[in-house]
Amino acid sequence: MNTVSFFRLCIRRHFKLTTSSPKQHGGGDELDNLALACIHCNRYKGPNIASLDWDTATLTRLFHPRTDHWHTHFAWKGAEIRPLTSIGRVTVRVLFMNDPELVWMRSNLAINNAGA
Repeated sequence: MNTVSFFRLCIRRHFKLTTSSPKQHGGGDELDNLALACIHCNRYKGPNIASLDWDTATLTRLFHPRTDHWHTHFAWKGAEIRPLTSIGRVTVRVLFMNDPELVWMRSNLAINNAGA
C-alpha cells in the first residue's frame, strides 16, 4: 500500500504536517522525518513511537508508513482493520484505528462506493 492509499484509511480529510519520529525521541525537521497525518491519528499517536504489545508483553514500535508494508501488518475485516503482527496490534490500539465512529464511516463509504 502506498502512502496515498494509506491516507484513504483516514476518513477525516484534514491532515497535519507532523514528524514520524518526534524531536524528544531524536527526530528532526528533515524532510525524510516529516509526514502527513490525519487529525485523529495524530492526536492518538502524540509523541509515541512504541507501546507495549499486550499479547507478548514486549515493547513494540509503531507502524512506520515509509518503511513498513501495510499488508504485512494489517488486513481488512469488513470496515475494521485487523492487526497481523505485534507492530499492527500496537498501532491499531495506540492510534485507535477501529474507533466505532471510524468503522461506521468506513462501512458507509464502502456501501456508497459499491453502488458508484
